[in-house]
Amino acid sequence: MEFWILGPLEVTSGGRPVELGYTKQQVVLGALLLYANRVVPRERLIDELWGESPPPSAAKLIQGYVSGLRRALGRDAIVTRSGGYLVHVDPERLDAARFERLVAEGRA
Repeated sequence: MEFWILGPLEVTSGGRPVELGYTKQQVVLGALLLYANRVVPRERLIDELWGESPPPSAAKLIQGYVSGLRRALGRDAIVTRSGGYLVHVDPERLDAARFERLVAEGRA
């Protein structure tokens, strides 16, 4: 899979777009991809989605969005960790990571 976060959020598999579901589900994926391969605390995801006014069911809603993303991306794509979630991404499959690597190479 290829992940694109510079510009509109996109995921492709075999060159074809992957349906990512609801807008809030896409926001969760975008936040996870910004911190790819690191745990993103559930509270940070709640802040990204609702800011200062999260609904009482926010944690449960996050679980639902992650579940939907797992259906779209594969069961092992997003891992639950204590208090948060982690998305496993090969840096060469994430446009932002490739961009950072190319900038560093250009400066060297």
